[in-house]
Parts: sequence; C-alpha cells; structure tokens
Amino acid sequence: MSGKTDHGEVVRGRGGISAAWIFPVIAAAAAAWMFAQEIESRGPEIEIRFKDAPGIEVGKTTLIYRGVTAGKVVEMRLDDALNEAIVRVRLEKFASGLAVEGTQFWIDRPMLSLQGVSGLTSLIQGNSIRARKGAGRYASRFEGLETRPILAIDDTAVRVRLESDTVQPLERGAPVTFRGVRVGRVREQSL
Repeated sequence: MSGKTDHGEVVRGRGGISAAWIFPVIAAAAAAWMFAQEIESRGPEIEIRFKDAPGIEVGKTTLIYRGVTAGKVVEMRLDDALNEAIVRVRLEKFASGLAVEGTQFWIDRPMLSLQGVSGLTSLIQGNSIRARKGAGRYASRFEGLETRPILAIDDTAVRVRLESDTVQPLERGAPVTFRGVRVGRVREQSL
C-alpha cells in the first residue's frame, strides 16, 4: 500500500479584501460623513431661565427668529430652589449671532385682547420660543421675558414714561393717540 500517491493540490487563498466588505465600509463612511456634517452645522448651546415654561417640550419645541427655525430645545429642568424653569437651546450655526448680551427671549403663546389676537401659530404648532437680537459680547445665559415685547423686532421707537395722579385702567398694547392720531402703544402700567 505504499504505492498510494496523494493527488491533492494545495490551494492558497487570494489576497485582498472580500467583496462582502464593500457595503459595510461604504455605509460606515457615509455615517461618519453625516455625523461630521451634523457636528459642523451646530451652533452654541444657550440657557434661558423662565418663571414657567408651559408647552415647552425637549426635542420638539423650536426657537424662532424672524420666522426661521434658529434652534431647538435640548434640555429642560427646574433650578435648585424650584423657582424657575431652565431651558437649554441648541442654536443652529447660522443663528449663533443670537448668543449675545441683550438678546431677549419669550415663549410665544396665544393671547386674546381688545387690541387683537397674537400667537395664533402656537395654537396649531404648539408653543415656541421667540427671540429679539441684542448687541454686545457673547453670552450663553439669559433671563426670559414673561410676555412678548410690544414693539416689533426692528422698531426703533422712542419710549416715554408718563406720570399722573389718576390713571384709567389701560391694557398692555392699548393705543396712545395725539389729536386723534395713533402715535404709540402702552407698554406697561404700574403704581
């Protein structure tokens, strides 16, 4: 039986990468590119303190500036004394100019008064945070306004303080007239 010979061949594997790895490598590269694009499009994160924050939801509520979505709420909590709601907003990169001293933020909610209706979009889309850009150095912490400002974003009106011994009840936003011509609006009334 010593006459048996082995007719088998030694086959060596081909060198290189198997074609089965092409799709996972392409998918990983695409995921890395998308992640890098997401990080690059992010702006700064800011903190806004409100007395209360009705209708604000993490991941859903947006920050609107001039009708454009400029950021999104990423975190919400109460301060240590449980007196204020702290809302963290991630700004879009193009809106990073809102993170400056003097910028005002308020929660846009529906309001009905004798002067008209405002905040109607919040009835449909839910409450949002609105902004009026300030001027100054970079800032990341802000005190939110309790009500929306009376004046429009670009309004460069003169503010006048009137004092009187007697006052008739006036609503915020009520018209101020001079000789029958509307010249302004009431911003606030106090004792």
